Amino acid sequence: MEQRLAVLMEPGWSGRSVSEVCRRHGISRETFYDWQRRHDAEGLEGLAPRSRRPHRSPGLVGEMLTDRILELRKEQGWGPRKIRDRLVLDGMSPVPATSTVQQVLARHGDGALRRRRGAGPGGRDEGQRFTYAHGNELWQIDGAMHHLADGHGYWAVDIIDDHSRFCVGIELGQALTSSLAWTAMRTAVAGHGLPAGLLSDNGLCFTGRLRAVTVSFERQVTAAGVRLTHSRPYNPRCCGKIERLHQTARGWLARRPAPATMAQARALFAEFAEHYNTYRPHQGLDGALPAQRYRPGAPTVLPVLEVEPADAHLPAGALLREVNRGGRIGYAGRKLYLDARFAGLTVGLLRDKGRLHVYYGSSRIETFSIGATHPHPRR
Repeated sequence: MEQRLAVLMEPGWSGRSVSEVCRRHGISRETFYDWQRRHDAEGLEGLAPRSRRPHRSPGLVGEMLTDRILELRKEQGWGPRKIRDRLVLDGMSPVPATSTVQQVLARHGDGALRRRRGAGPGGRDEGQRFTYAHGNELWQIDGAMHHLADGHGYWAVDIIDDHSRFCVGIELGQALTSSLAWTAMRTAVAGHGLPAGLLSDNGLCFTGRLRAVTVSFERQVTAAGVRLTHSRPYNPRCCGKIERLHQTARGWLARRPAPATMAQARALFAEFAEHYNTYRPHQGLDGALPAQRYRPGAPTVLPVLEVEPADAHLPAGALLREVNRGGRIGYAGRKLYLDARFAGLTVGLLRDKGRLHVYYGSSRIETFSIGATHPHPRR
């Protein structure tokens, strides 16, 4: 305070102008006159340093909003942009900027998400993007492996609508087969109508084109009048939307206890599909929900499986079994549940160590884990 008073007195005893005094001490003329007004009004106490903090901060995030941001981060693991999109969907007003959400996370010890390597301005990948203009113009299908609590693997066949990113179906099985893929397709079509086209990778359950054969899934999709196309070999970006769904599902599952049984896994995936379609904002849709964009077609019932002789083209050494009315087959004194839709059909059984593969014609339709079970001599 005394130093500031000496600066105010200097023009009087030194003969220097205010501008010269300000230059000598490295202050502005506005600061000099501000000190002078404060000294005239309050005396020496008026020259005490004062906080530069504004009296009010319009951009300061309130406690309730801060709690909601941290809650979404903890529960969903989302980054700032998706959290902001969810706040918009929740009807929050005014909506904080994405940078504000990031600052909230940083202040509470969460640095949020870094921009992905190779991403362009704003964290979005540069490159060509294409989306069909209407729902059910094109679906994408693919399979991904997951694990039960005991470590045993199982497969999820996912189907997504290209236009809306709406997940139209998820079907689980112990093996990735043409039968599992067709079951997923039938279920999706029964609930959402028939797509004009279907895109898959070159997995043998979807196509045999790289091996100069035709698998049952190809024949069934074509017979249903759906245009079946495939991605280029070793180019997963062609099916980028469904690959992104797999990544989202894995992240969602990682925050929950692993299922102990296939029944628990199916319930978990049903919950995920609901969350993905109706709650999680999608950045590819500018923060909208897939359910807001998707318009289903007329439900259609497709045949259960293609018609071919049950005893034709079976693998060598396969045992023949007839599926009973309850959808079960007998093996080693046990009754294994296959599916009621196969009732009355003859299937082939082929043992592979601790697994039992079930074939209908040349198509593997199911795999059972049977451990050290041995067939009964009579069978």
